[in-house]
Amino acid sequence: MKIKAVAVQMEFRLNDFLSSRNFRERIFDIMKRIDKMVELNERSLVVFPEDVGSFLVFLDEDVSSFDGLEKAAKAIIKKNFFTLLLKRIRYNVGWITSFILSKYRKIWDSYYGTFSDVAKEYGCYIVGGSLLIPRIEVQKGKVNRISNRIYNTSYLFGTKGEILGVQRKVHLIELEEKLEISSASLSELRVYKTSIGRIGIAICYDAFFKDVVEKLVLQETDILVQPSANPELWDERLEKEWPTGCWQAVQKYPTLKYGINPMGVGKIFDLVFEGMSSIIAKRDKTKDKSGYLAKSTSRNKEEIIYADILL
Repeated sequence: MKIKAVAVQMEFRLNDFLSSRNFRERIFDIMKRIDKMVELNERSLVVFPEDVGSFLVFLDEDVSSFDGLEKAAKAIIKKNFFTLLLKRIRYNVGWITSFILSKYRKIWDSYYGTFSDVAKEYGCYIVGGSLLIPRIEVQKGKVNRISNRIYNTSYLFGTKGEILGVQRKVHLIELEEKLEISSASLSELRVYKTSIGRIGIAICYDAFFKDVVEKLVLQETDILVQPSANPELWDERLEKEWPTGCWQAVQKYPTLKYGINPMGVGKIFDLVFEGMSSIIAKRDKTKDKSGYLAKSTSRNKEEIIYADILL
């Protein structure tokens, strides 16, 4: 079976996250461009980068005039001081967690509504990057929080817009710890069976850890998806280190057939993202023996790369 794999090297722009309408239009515009390139259908898998939904924390916030993330955060806390203080005391959490807990429903409605609708419209599978959100359960259209901790969470959407899978990040980088993000348990990792193969998700840093990758491999993953957002400049060190993640895993484990690693780029306040997206196969399955079926040409510009994979 031939599958069209697509990695979205999306440019993060603050204005796209300041309203649900902006976010929806942005994602639908990207999908429209992809459809023109590959003619999306039920045998297509589109993967967005890590944190594509994380900046929805700024929904309906007047923060466009700030030049730094810390300044914006302080302004939001000051504006909502007493509300957030009550949540801090009630749930014994920090300021950032209190803020996300106060608007997780609004964040979820925008994120879920957008990705569910766009997956349904194009009839394809989508990994919606990730977003910062507490553990939730959705019943009869209503979303309820079942924890007071925030996780970096990825969702897999099916061709009818339904949620097929959820994955939370296990290994966190220093910035995430500062932002009060909690680490998920290794035991939560699951592989999701679809009509285009078994999909395993390792959010960015997780793909560099043997415990995560082997947990997914043991569950017979066909396609390893690594949504990424690297919050630093892409230099020679990262160029050398990055292949030790998804690329190395695909080469090392015989049953792991492909990898899809989209990376976020752009700038949110003073936070800069750079990276090189790729679609990966076994070395002997690529014409130049590089192990790359497709790779972006820029480290800091928006690109859409795609390749045919066979399962």
